[in-house]
Amino acid sequence: MKLATIQGALEIGLDYQRYVPAAKTDQAASPQLDYAAPHNIGDWFVTKVTDRILAYHELLVVARSADQHDWDIINSECGAMVLKGGNYIQPDWLSRNFGIDLFRKIKIPIILFGVGLQAGWSEQVDFQPEEIEILRYIHDSCACSSVRGYSTAEQLAKIGITNAAVTACPTIYWSRRPEITVRPASDERVGFSFRQSLYSDDPVMLESQFRAIETMRDRAGTVTVILQGEEVLLQLYLEGRRWGAEHEVRVEPVAESGLTHLQRRPLDLAALRSEIHEQFGGYTRASLLDWVMNNSFFSYDVGEYVATYRAQGLVVGCRLHSNLVSLANGTPTMFLTYDQRTKELAELLEIPHCAVTDFGPHVDPFEQDWRPFEKSYAAHFAEMRRFLDSNGLPHRMEP
Repeated sequence: MKLATIQGALEIGLDYQRYVPAAKTDQAASPQLDYAAPHNIGDWFVTKVTDRILAYHELLVVARSADQHDWDIINSECGAMVLKGGNYIQPDWLSRNFGIDLFRKIKIPIILFGVGLQAGWSEQVDFQPEEIEILRYIHDSCACSSVRGYSTAEQLAKIGITNAAVTACPTIYWSRRPEITVRPASDERVGFSFRQSLYSDDPVMLESQFRAIETMRDRAGTVTVILQGEEVLLQLYLEGRRWGAEHEVRVEPVAESGLTHLQRRPLDLAALRSEIHEQFGGYTRASLLDWVMNNSFFSYDVGEYVATYRAQGLVVGCRLHSNLVSLANGTPTMFLTYDQRTKELAELLEIPHCAVTDFGPHVDPFEQDWRPFEKSYAAHFAEMRRFLDSNGLPHRMEP
């Protein structure tokens, strides 16, 4: 089956377009990154798992600015337009970034794959009129969409959309197997999935996350703080200290020309360390921050993340996709929740969880029970298969 997708935040197949350096020392930053808004490696997890699940033989990627001829090709040659998961169930995200006129050019089924609500703890979503029009147009075109949780389905139901299947986030289906057996937790090696932005201006949130890191450091043999994009200063420090990268490299096109500009800025570890302390010093002790800087992991390679998760005896932390890929590979994982999205997903899949502000020495992550998750996973796996089959999407989810 030939599929289509829209270039940008919604597209699948992004992994095939990334630059791969000959060696980590050659390139401290991927040219694919938007330096003004650093790329979240979690988006690559969603992209890759969508790629792993769908059994398409060809994919056409169309630009938002495409002319009618390109849209005609999409409509005549492709069986469906698949838009990968993301936090774009918001009041005006689709209308602001795309607009109803673009979606009206699409005459084939438009299928949302693992989308979810982005909102604070108690925030309600009030969709703008054009956003409602777009969401209804999309859902009228397909059998059903795939949404991450019940709050997303409930918000869509409020605007008359009832054909949304609650499948959880696609990242949890990394293995494509109908069952997962979570290994017993071990305190020999622990990974902590760190998030710089917790969608909150409350300093208590970041303070709580650093306290949680310290709690785990005191309870485990080896702890690795797993970065996942956005934590640019910590990443650059790791790249210079561990990879031996000498420069931060940026490759950008020169406006209104056929030239490409490659800029190399020397990596100054002492200056980076000072910047890191300035950025995070108000949330934790200097000695703990130094420890985090020297005990972290980052990569531009999804495969290296999977190997890192598999090697842990336990993963604890705030990163949604890190935690899900870890669980999908059988590693016991505990969510530290900080918003509706993380709390809802942990509850939906019955994953052991605790609010990041409540986590401390009194909570024992090693004695959690992952059997309810294993049962919930099997049920939601079946729902994901139903969603795919209902839309006629060929896939590689095991029967």
